[in-house]
Amino acid sequence: MIALLLALSGPAAALDGNDALALDLVGGAHVEGGYVGVDDGILRLSGDNRFVDVPVDQVVAVERDGEPFPLSQFLAEVAEAQQALDALRAAPPAHPPPAVVGGASLVYAGAGHMAMGEWKAAAGWAAMDTVILGAAAWNLFGERSIPATIPVLALDLVIKAAAAGDAARIARRRRRQLAGPLAP
Repeated sequence: MIALLLALSGPAAALDGNDALALDLVGGAHVEGGYVGVDDGILRLSGDNRFVDVPVDQVVAVERDGEPFPLSQFLAEVAEAQQALDALRAAPPAHPPPAVVGGASLVYAGAGHMAMGEWKAAAGWAAMDTVILGAAAWNLFGERSIPATIPVLALDLVIKAAAAGDAARIARRRRRQLAGPLAP
């Protein structure tokens, strides 16, 4: 049954960063590279340590991962990628500045993730921070041991720094996505 479904489903449809493209263009030019993205009719490929921008309307033939690929299907997938980018721009997810989410996570691990709506990541970071702060409070108030509390608080600072870095990375990635794949 599964084999039948796989046979009927055909190849994966959407273009992604793992696709190696070879494009023949109007006028006989040939361009090769990995798919990066599309924005406003311009296709961006990466190869030879540089980006190449190709107007989609100049493409006359396509090879995808070494196999001939129908031009009509390629153009449909490019249009789908453009629609996805347009939808992202029309209703963007929360995208506060990286410094804000990083700073929030330095105060309480996971707070920056919460500000961006990344609830699963926020829960993990917040749980770690709460447990470590609880252990520090137990050492300080229950055991009345300041020397035992210092390494626990140092661990908490490491966790908060890691959470801040992760939150800032996610915020930068979101801002790049909203700017589009052709942004510098």
